[in-house]
Amino acid sequence: MISMRNGVDHSELIREMEGLYYREARYHPNRWYALPANYRGKYVRTDAFGFRIDRSENDANGPVVGLFGGSAVFSTTTRQEGTIPSALSRILGGRAAVMNYGVGGYSTSAEIPTLIEAIRIDRGMRIAVFYDGANEVGRFLELVQDERNDAFLPIVGYPFDRTLRVALDNAPGGSWLPYKPKMLVLADYFRLVWRKIGSRASPITQAEPQAIDALAQKVVDLYVGNVEVLDVVARANGVIPIFLWHPDIFLTGKTLTQRESQILLSRPAALRELTRAVYRRVTADPRVKRLNFFDVTRDFDQLQGDQFFDYCHVSEDANEVMARRIREIIAQVVPHDALDRADRATDGRTSQR
Repeated sequence: MISMRNGVDHSELIREMEGLYYREARYHPNRWYALPANYRGKYVRTDAFGFRIDRSENDANGPVVGLFGGSAVFSTTTRQEGTIPSALSRILGGRAAVMNYGVGGYSTSAEIPTLIEAIRIDRGMRIAVFYDGANEVGRFLELVQDERNDAFLPIVGYPFDRTLRVALDNAPGGSWLPYKPKMLVLADYFRLVWRKIGSRASPITQAEPQAIDALAQKVVDLYVGNVEVLDVVARANGVIPIFLWHPDIFLTGKTLTQRESQILLSRPAALRELTRAVYRRVTADPRVKRLNFFDVTRDFDQLQGDQFFDYCHVSEDANEVMARRIREIIAQVVPHDALDRADRATDGRTSQR
């Protein structure tokens, strides 16, 4: 198994992740939900805000690099030391503290309030890296499948419902189920069944090119609107923003193993086609060319063997490769002394595809 390469007990790692996201998640008034504060597990440690940060190992008194995203940044399939932020911290060699602000299920819609919170927590933040892709597609797909007709959801984004419901139930006065764990499992079951029953009229399940393209443009518009806000907020606070569209099993050029090929084939065709349609549109969108936007979907192409746990979560080896790529991008985008001088910011913008 992939986890065994690094001596990780995968079953124990899964147990910790399930507890964090599906039993102990906390309601957050701005960014949907937060993970348990000051958690100390075998493979996961969190700070007082529920971020996967061990502040005893991160000196935030100097320059800070923040990484934002969903479960790919949080890294639900690796130990603490195997995340992209941890690898980047080792590569930078102490030049800056690298903070992991990724939370599983988050899209850029949740990253806007997360950035604001992070800037207030870590005043020394100089660079903010946003690593997105799968959740931009996934959250919008769930919005369509759940047949939510609220006018504001396509504008502000759809939360990751499974963890949000746990967080709401854990909020003071929110525990309305006497047998919560069993009932939540049943609720998930019936919700999935209802999706299948009600999906006959859903355009995403038909996988028709015109329907896919129309949905893809909506995903791109939401993403671009969000990153434009992130860009303004970051720069107004002296932070240099960098936006990355990350690899997944549908976009990578890596030679897939038999196991990885089975993963690809097991995913719905509509998800595959929507992911690729969104990718084509977002990388061609003139609006992102005005930002520090980078397409890193092919950065795993030279990796050998099993690297994908599922369609979007990867190994520690792959995270190390991405950390090195991020270091290269930082060197390209950021002024030479931006990590050394607290008063330095930039208005320069670059793009790469």
